[in-house]
Amino acid sequence: RNRCVCCVQVNPNIRRDKWTAEEDAKLIELVKTFGVGRWAEIARNCDGRTDQQCMGRWRRHLDPSIRRVSDCAG
Repeated sequence: RNRCVCCVQVNPNIRRDKWTAEEDAKLIELVKTFGVGRWAEIARNCDGRTDQQCMGRWRRHLDPSIRRVSDCAG
């Protein structure tokens, strides 16, 4: 029998706290190794982080090709 969405338990091993400097460094190395877009593979090597978390962290905070407003000299 199918369970409703509200009854499905969330994986308790998924981390929801802030990313650490060590995690950021590991994510950068994993992106260098596997390449952008291989988020499921990258997440398998990031303990407690999902592919969506890894992708979001990369795109919003770590991708060096994205110029952020705070990086601009004004």
